[in-house]
Amino acid sequence: MKKAILILFILLFISSGSLAADTLRSLGGAYSYAVEHQRYLAGYAETTLHSIGFYTSAFHFPGEEDMGFFSHTAILVPKWGTFSDESTFFSYSTEDVMRTVHLALMFGPAIRQPFSYGTQPYFGFGGNVQALYAEDSHGSAWTLIGGVGFALGTTQEISPYSVMDTGITVDYHMGAYTKESGNAQWSKADEYRMYSIRYYMGFGFRTFR
Repeated sequence: MKKAILILFILLFISSGSLAADTLRSLGGAYSYAVEHQRYLAGYAETTLHSIGFYTSAFHFPGEEDMGFFSHTAILVPKWGTFSDESTFFSYSTEDVMRTVHLALMFGPAIRQPFSYGTQPYFGFGGNVQALYAEDSHGSAWTLIGGVGFALGTTQEISPYSVMDTGITVDYHMGAYTKESGNAQWSKADEYRMYSIRYYMGFGFRTFR
């Protein structure tokens, strides 16, 4: 599974810049903090999740236009978090989990505003899809989450073709579906909502076509 995820990550990064005349592609590190709420039999519960990993983003602008579209992809590894309900609170770690991964994809329209001295803020808004996978000695489970979000960041020019990229993504999700091993059906979470904040920093390069 790790090889498949790595190949997907590379293909997304390479192919993401093939559709526009002016494209900025970036790659770097990311940290994510997520909070989800949903109803269980015992009432409402809140779960938090801290993840670290890598991101790649691509912003495409036709010619010299300041409006275009973007994609932002992250491959993260969940590390720790908390769980609480009306009578319980505890922290947990993923050290005992055999395999775990947190994937995120955001895409939609984007704008940019070039400033002097090579600084260029940008903003993108659109759909957001996330997936969580966990596997231990008892089995495995996939969770798919859908919502909307935005990316806000800035690039600082290093050379005409390279930049330093820093920013943040914020997203909100209204639905989640889970499929566990040994069960052919996807189950929908009751009264589910989740938001996450992801900070990222990396380096990028521009291509002109």
